[in-house]
Amino acid sequence: MKTQEADQKSRENEQLGVSSIPCSGHFTESCRLVLLIARGAFQDELSKKNVKIVELTAELETLRESCVAQKKRITDAMQTMLRDLSEVGSNYANAAKFNMENGTDKPYDEELFAHARICISKLSADFKSTLQKVSNLESGSGDVAQRLEATEKDLADCRLQLQQNEAK
Repeated sequence: MKTQEADQKSRENEQLGVSSIPCSGHFTESCRLVLLIARGAFQDELSKKNVKIVELTAELETLRESCVAQKKRITDAMQTMLRDLSEVGSNYANAAKFNMENGTDKPYDEELFAHARICISKLSADFKSTLQKVSNLESGSGDVAQRLEATEKDLADCRLQLQQNEAK
């Protein structure tokens, strides 16, 4: 029964052009069959690893794009904030000028400064939360890069094993 299966596989392999596996005279058909099965298993594993690499690469690219978009939004927000603060600073550069424009109306003065403090506190909190988001995105892309590197190493090992088995 086993020899019939080996003969059948041998004929199938010859039809597929796989009979070119170098075997010396002492290898039997069953050895060829084992080598072909091992070769198929390695090729399956290799294709799975290739698919995983493609998936990880796509995920890494998505994270990079997201990170770039976040950085751009942060930069735009910072530029807007700095522009607004510079406008406020240029209009009320010193207290004497401010008091001359508005008289000595202290409640208005205190109200304006309180409002400015609230706005600056809110901007500061928004900036910190955005920085935290960017930091999380960057650390996530590092994890994906490490997984991609490990998978590529496994893929190289599988290729080497496949070549060694083909050489046998």
